[in-house]
Amino acid sequence: MVAASRAAGLNFIGKTHLPEGGLIGTTESLALGVCRNPWNLEHSPGGSSGGAASVVAAGILAAADASDGAGSIRVPTSCCGLVGLKPSRGRIIGLQDDTDALKISVSLPVTRSVRDTAALLAVYQGRNGRSGLAPLPVVMPNPDCKLRVAMSTRSAKGTDPTAEVIAAVESAAKRCADLGHSVTEAAPQYDGLALENRFIDLWTSGAEAMRQRVLGMGHAEPELGELLEPWTLCLAARARQAPEGTIPRVREHFLSVQSLVSSFMQGFGVWLTPVLSSPAPKLGEQGPWVPPPELYKRVLDWAAYTPLANAIGTPAISLPLGMSSTGLPIGCMFMAKWSDEQTLLELAYQLEEAAPWFDRRPTLGL
Repeated sequence: MVAASRAAGLNFIGKTHLPEGGLIGTTESLALGVCRNPWNLEHSPGGSSGGAASVVAAGILAAADASDGAGSIRVPTSCCGLVGLKPSRGRIIGLQDDTDALKISVSLPVTRSVRDTAALLAVYQGRNGRSGLAPLPVVMPNPDCKLRVAMSTRSAKGTDPTAEVIAAVESAAKRCADLGHSVTEAAPQYDGLALENRFIDLWTSGAEAMRQRVLGMGHAEPELGELLEPWTLCLAARARQAPEGTIPRVREHFLSVQSLVSSFMQGFGVWLTPVLSSPAPKLGEQGPWVPPPELYKRVLDWAAYTPLANAIGTPAISLPLGMSSTGLPIGCMFMAKWSDEQTLLELAYQLEEAAPWFDRRPTLGL
């Protein structure tokens, strides 16, 4: 990605803030402090790519690199009023085997506009053929794009978002209908709690891998409390307690959910849901110093919608189509079939023209 960036004429100016290991949905760390949301400095910009979203929302940069392993592009762009596309598994350039169901993370910069996101997708898409994805052209507006849109607001766990989030999604659905798309209230039927538990199994294994890397650098076990946050160590401890064969079962479960959702999506072009169950939380509410049992609940209930696309490898985009009564952005998420970023971007262009957001900027921005 660095080589592709330089070949495209992009410049690097620094590294943005993120939480330790990208293991949480807010950008707060014991080592480096908090990253603030330009729309309200008392609130989080989300995470884990919260630093990227914060500098773009503030007008410091037009785009900033981000990655998404459970929503880490879509969560902060929802919190900060930006465009955040999580590409399909296998779409983005890379050297690893990105066709494996356990490869849940993918990168793409966050931006202010659909045009910039489409252009950067063309810059960073892979051309090595392993995934079987043919490169896309730079996706352009298509006013003739007409889709069947599924819409739902309740999470697969059976939880509901706040009234303001529901209103934002319903408004986005009406906007789609006004543009000539067919909107149906529908959602695939799968066990959301089971998927969450399998996702935690994989999530915690990443924390344990981080712990092992630190030990491999020559540090002793008693030093870990000074080198890693309590939240990271808590996740790592859970991974060590997992029974043998846990990760192969994660892969099997992800593939079964992928099959169910793929069957559902055969009847629709896109599926519209919330990104998050509420707007950006206040700083500290989901920080790594919150006791682990309570932090688990807060994080998993808030970000109940985003991990699905990572587990099954499909593309999903957060668009800044709503605002809370307190002036915080509310993103709406559209998911498409695997490899169909083009449909997401064509619809996004239409919504951007119908409900422009480019000039809607926080008063604390540049």
